[in-house]
Amino acid sequence: MSAKAFIEIKNGDKVAIGGWNSNNYKGIKKLFDINGKDIDIVGGWKEAIDEKDLIDYKLVNESAADFFQKVPDGEQPQIVVFLTGSTNIIKDMENITKNEKNKIKVIFIISGYTNRVPLQEIKRVTILCRKLEIKIHTIDLKDVGYEIGYLLEDSRNMPWTIDTLDMDLLAYLQKNNLSSGSFLDLGTGSGTQAVKLFELGFDVTATDLVYAAFEETAKRNTNVHFLQDDILNTGLNKKFDYIFDRGCLHALGKPHYERYAEKVKSLLKEEGLLFLKYATNDNFHLTEDVLSYYYSENELNNFISRHFTIVEMKQSIFEEVEMKSIFSVLMKKATH
Repeated sequence: MSAKAFIEIKNGDKVAIGGWNSNNYKGIKKLFDINGKDIDIVGGWKEAIDEKDLIDYKLVNESAADFFQKVPDGEQPQIVVFLTGSTNIIKDMENITKNEKNKIKVIFIISGYTNRVPLQEIKRVTILCRKLEIKIHTIDLKDVGYEIGYLLEDSRNMPWTIDTLDMDLLAYLQKNNLSSGSFLDLGTGSGTQAVKLFELGFDVTATDLVYAAFEETAKRNTNVHFLQDDILNTGLNKKFDYIFDRGCLHALGKPHYERYAEKVKSLLKEEGLLFLKYATNDNFHLTEDVLSYYYSENELNNFISRHFTIVEMKQSIFEEVEMKSIFSVLMKKATH
């Protein structure tokens, strides 16, 4: 994501959000904050408003036309952000700009992993903005970071979310007749893996750095212990029979790997098992900066061997995105 997109923004500029909800309000605030802009989000619009979407002192309406009609004098936004899943952006912009009191200077269109604004729609909006001398910027959700991404997109639309239990983990559990004991789902994301593990009979705790990632799943599945936690500075004080990591380690960055290993070992019971699924750096369709986060298979093997006993290790894939990976079953080394 280029910082150039935020050059025209001034501290104190007022922002309206198309596709509003309480989480993306927080996400947009963070997005501007990390780019050094202290903006004022006055509200937004959404076709079907839920009670949870309402925030004190923020104006929320069911359409762009209604929203801009009801914005008090002196509160008119200079910036409009259209979020993932926004529909009829061209219609909204026509309704906004036909009223001369609305002085929009910049719009942002955010494309999600699966909810992407059609290219034809972006072209039509671009032509309109050029005619009205409004700057337009498109931002890809994959470029905004993990925490902001979960605030701006439904976790069910994330490319790594699957509704079934990971195929490698399921195969190992079935082969070894494992269906009880305590399980930590580390970096749970939307929480689907944690729910499937509970359904198999395990006592499951699921953690993620971002509360919004699992918030809705946690409400529907109260038998799983969902917690916001950072593995590198974990507040957990329980030891587990099993830990499942499906993509957490490879997202941390290599400088944090050693601390990760020490923290995971502190959470495992003696001879407890870590199930680790890790994307390797031979996924050449990814950009160089992303691949720099990942080890090769040999590097991963060397790292693992310093901290764990390898029970099983095999080549695999993250099936939902067809990324090459290594699936490992690792035992905490006994202490004497």
